[in-house]
Amino acid sequence: MGYTGPTVPPTQNLVWKQSGKFYRRHAPADQASYADCDAVWRGQKETLPYPKSEVPQGQERIACTSTIYRHWHQMFTPRQLFALSTLLRAIEGESNSKLRHLLLCGVLEHA
Repeated sequence: MGYTGPTVPPTQNLVWKQSGKFYRRHAPADQASYADCDAVWRGQKETLPYPKSEVPQGQERIACTSTIYRHWHQMFTPRQLFALSTLLRAIEGESNSKLRHLLLCGVLEHA
């Protein structure tokens, strides 16, 4: 075998993926947790802030993918949208405007 990179740790719970990253296999508990979060997201998404606007024409394709996204929220999973929107809602609720702006800058800088 011609592979010369790092070896996969000796466990059946890890699978090899691209770019030298290891990912753990989804266990039934993980899938149930994801389904639960998806249900919560669908029940609360109308009351939470998330990027509903359209992607500007000509920018619908994201680098390294052939997927066409018409709206920004299509680039995220329900779990990611739920996490990001609840974080944003909490930041919006901060009464100190200077702290609120600092928190928003921190989130946007890492987005």
